[in-house]
Amino acid sequence: MLAFSIVESDNKETCLYELLSGLCCSCRVQSVWIIGQTILWNLLKIDVNKLIFSDILGLVEKASQYKGTGYVPTGLCWNAGGIAPILFLGFFLEKRLILKIIIAVSAFLTQSATLTIGMSLCIVFMIVYNVSKMNVLVKCKKNISSIFAGLVLILIFLFVSYRSFGVIRQQFDRLWEVFSYRIDGLLNSSSAMDSSTSAHLGYFTNLPYALGHGSFANAFFGFGINCSGFPYSAVTGQYSDQVWIVECDFVNILLNFGIIGFLFFYVWLMGGVLNLREKGAIFYAFLVIAFMGITYNLQYIWLIFIELILFSKKVTSSEFSLH
Repeated sequence: MLAFSIVESDNKETCLYELLSGLCCSCRVQSVWIIGQTILWNLLKIDVNKLIFSDILGLVEKASQYKGTGYVPTGLCWNAGGIAPILFLGFFLEKRLILKIIIAVSAFLTQSATLTIGMSLCIVFMIVYNVSKMNVLVKCKKNISSIFAGLVLILIFLFVSYRSFGVIRQQFDRLWEVFSYRIDGLLNSSSAMDSSTSAHLGYFTNLPYALGHGSFANAFFGFGINCSGFPYSAVTGQYSDQVWIVECDFVNILLNFGIIGFLFFYVWLMGGVLNLREKGAIFYAFLVIAFMGITYNLQYIWLIFIELILFSKKVTSSEFSLH
């Protein structure tokens, strides 16, 4: 109802501008926070989330995430998957190259497979988008030379930093080890997978049994909103003592709403994404989010609210260009 009211309102342009500006602001905060977490932990061994949200404010018992590789920076969220959509959206909404680089660096620092693969796709899509607009950029030689000079300086800075600072080099080496380990676990059947990779792969291999756990009505219409963990726990015993949802969009939506609901949702989602293709590069962000639903559940309520607004045919290209 709120999304419909915004789209139909007389000050739609202002609302859209504020919405997109808010998304950019949120992305900047998350990116800076992740980089700050990384620096404080590697230099001073300070877990800033635990310090602020657990020790000082007492809001939660567990404010940080630790994996087999040790401490993991996750921004203002316990799990990096919770901020993946905002980083993908912010990457394409930001106009300045340096801010895009900061967002990309923060995504890789989380060691999240979802964010690592998703941000790599974002970079590829950005290159494809800019190449497709090259005929326009050629007319602005000054801008091209400035961008090229900026890229060269940034690459030199990263190379010098990598060679000079042991902490930074160690972090890059660790990121590569984690990423290559997970890829090897998926591609090589003889390689042992970590618990996270194994669990997420199991969401697909156990899906037929989870769907078959209920009745035909459950298979076609689902088990109910946020109930995907129920049939999955009944089959595997995973988190059997908790209320939870499967951490994969495809499986979560299929178990929640059934085959019919799944088809309706993704027909709507792809239709909305295609409607955005003439309104700038942001439509690539939603492509990435839809694809990364394979590895995590990213279709949160706040994201669906934004999709309802941006996918509307009443939102014009000129209103996007105001941002």
